[in-house]
Amino acid sequence: MHLHQRITVMAAICTTSFTTLFIIIPLRGGATATTSSLNTSRPAVEVEIVAFGAVTGTRSRTSLAVLGPTYSLAVEDLQRKYNESLHFTYSEPGARTCLTVVSKSSEFLADYYYRQERLGKVFVFVHGGGEMPGFPCSNGDFPTAAVLSLTSFWNSLTLNTITGIDLTRENLLPMLSTVLSLAQNPAEKHVNVIVSLLRQYAWKTIFIVHDKISGNPQDIFVQSYGPMMKQVGLLMLAAPRNELGVPTFHEMRSNDDDSCSDTLAKFQSVSRVMLFGGSEGIRKLMLAARLQNMTDGSYVYITVDMWPEAPNQFWSSWYRPDITDHAEVYAATEAFRSVLTISRYYDGDFLKTNRSMDLFREFRRRTNTMYNITADEFTPDPAPIIGNLIGSYNALMIVGETIQKAWEDGDDLTDGRGLRRRLLNRTISTEFDRVYIDNHGQRIPDFSVSSFSPGSLDRTVFLLYRGGSPFLEPLILRPVSWPGIWPVPNEPVCGYRGVRCGISQLSNLGGMAGGVVTSLLLVMIAGCLLFVRHYHKLKLARSWNRWYIEHRLLGTIPVTSNFMS
Repeated sequence: MHLHQRITVMAAICTTSFTTLFIIIPLRGGATATTSSLNTSRPAVEVEIVAFGAVTGTRSRTSLAVLGPTYSLAVEDLQRKYNESLHFTYSEPGARTCLTVVSKSSEFLADYYYRQERLGKVFVFVHGGGEMPGFPCSNGDFPTAAVLSLTSFWNSLTLNTITGIDLTRENLLPMLSTVLSLAQNPAEKHVNVIVSLLRQYAWKTIFIVHDKISGNPQDIFVQSYGPMMKQVGLLMLAAPRNELGVPTFHEMRSNDDDSCSDTLAKFQSVSRVMLFGGSEGIRKLMLAARLQNMTDGSYVYITVDMWPEAPNQFWSSWYRPDITDHAEVYAATEAFRSVLTISRYYDGDFLKTNRSMDLFREFRRRTNTMYNITADEFTPDPAPIIGNLIGSYNALMIVGETIQKAWEDGDDLTDGRGLRRRLLNRTISTEFDRVYIDNHGQRIPDFSVSSFSPGSLDRTVFLLYRGGSPFLEPLILRPVSWPGIWPVPNEPVCGYRGVRCGISQLSNLGGMAGGVVTSLLLVMIAGCLLFVRHYHKLKLARSWNRWYIEHRLLGTIPVTSNFMS
């Protein structure tokens, strides 16, 4: 190469390098304006949200008949929000989560993916969990993980929004490397709060009650509370010796008066802290407890409100719209002063607004247009659906915001693992609440422990469990209007049945008390004698002192001769 050619090449390299440095430095100094101006010139990236699972009817929390309208609503809102940079679409390919129920190739998720895949297109897969309530898959079939391993192989971000997935097991990590578990109300997280509450007050003899008649919709409540109560007991038994104690399990039917009485009798004989697994039955149990003088603050009744998002729901409270008898209302409000409620916690005013009902009305409209399902086909109480609706909607909105930020940073949006890493160990504020995602990719909700004030349906929070924290944070020293001493001791001084303070023990205590009184009397008599003795000594001393002075004075008087004579 000639000299002038070398000079030309070197000049070009220097010019290029200088230009590159010149561009990079302003970007780092004022990233927002420069990045925005560059990104607006890029075409919008196609992002397809693919929901898979079965349409099994409105009774299944994980059915697309319930989740599909929610997902589609969130995708439309994402499209309106980020339409300049991202083009969101929604699809339901008909793929199943359980391989044993697949009857045709179109029910395989892979069949849909490979027909739709193209360069630069971003896939986000979303599902609720199992296909039938309480039965994720049939006959021991390798459940949803089999399908999720495919999405991880494709390096596509995948969300579970209802049932939750345990992502802490190391053997599943390679298989589920793009999966996030973003369930709004996972039952296992309630269990963590319950155990933390027991540890906080050293309550070790817990009476765990599972109400078999739980209210409407019965199947959803029974499925939610039964496994939760069992899990609490198993955790207590698995803990190191003397750390959590030994639980007592009991089943009851709150529609049976004898069952309520039997439950309270057994509770009184073995514990002072009850964990109640049910909903509407707690009111009847508390009224029965009041009649037996078991609501004076010596007993603790812990309940779990699974769906605090639903407005005008009263099953876990003292209130019933159809009860107008003033005496019963008063008895119920007084009895519920001994009740502690564990529930999801919302920071803002979301629960005081109609936002949840606005979403629910739109959800019902979409179920009719998308699946030809009328409102009457839904469960009698919309609370579980509202909770799932908010959680699933929230999950997609969080992921949409994450993809938008990755687009602004110029990252590869098809890298599902990279998108997932952006969400780990983060707390994200949404229009509904705070969302914390741990380092495993699992959402840890905030929870509260609260209590009722007499005559009020509002609960006052006195303990707060923040996502990611192992401790309960006290907001006030004790539950508001608690009727007795706080904290309630794990066991009374005389034992649960009072046998430690029987007749012989009482006689001993009486003898001890008599001895103490006698000793006090003897001390008082001795004190009086000492006082009298001291008084006489003092009087004698004063008399002798006067005599001594007078005698001394007399000794100084001169003696006259007349006197001598």
